[in-house]
Amino acid sequence: MELDIPIVPEPPELPKAFSYLARLSALEAERTYQIRSGHFTILSKGLADRTFPLSDIVELRLRFQPTRIQTNRYECLLKQKNGQRIKIANELYQGIADFSDQSNSYREWIHHLVREVGYHSPNCRMVTGCTAPVWWGYLLMLLAVYAFLIALVIIFAMAIPAAAITKVVFMVVMTPLAFRWFRKNREQRFNATEIPKDVLPS
Repeated sequence: MELDIPIVPEPPELPKAFSYLARLSALEAERTYQIRSGHFTILSKGLADRTFPLSDIVELRLRFQPTRIQTNRYECLLKQKNGQRIKIANELYQGIADFSDQSNSYREWIHHLVREVGYHSPNCRMVTGCTAPVWWGYLLMLLAVYAFLIALVIIFAMAIPAAAITKVVFMVVMTPLAFRWFRKNREQRFNATEIPKDVLPS
């Protein structure tokens, strides 16, 4: 009896080293990340190039990580076997409070990266969001902050109305962003062929 055994093809070889330019803040130099032929390379100005096999990646985490300035910031966190971590974001630091949006190239880069890691490191743990303790910890901290702000609003409303209005405006502005963070960042596993849309910029 003949059995039909499915053949899992290798991912098509990238025509060239697929690159992504990145800089998170003023504290780090501009760098270029490249993936090709099963390897990940980091090119940094003034530093020696570093290359390691994609099979060394044991965890790939995608999450929504906004700040007051960067309200549409997304991150990819890579963890290697040796414990080293790499953080990649969709916004490029240009100067103080100045970030350029690279969402289109970031999405394309992440799709290539996830596909390549999924093939070369099949046991890699691919997850979204943050760990449960961190998620619940942020929730409790947010509730405490809101309770404190509400108390201040009550106090200042009687003595300094303008200060109370400022606190209310802050809560109104930040609440939608906080809800987005909690909705998008619940931890869940995913596979290399189905990246959840919530952890990629639209």
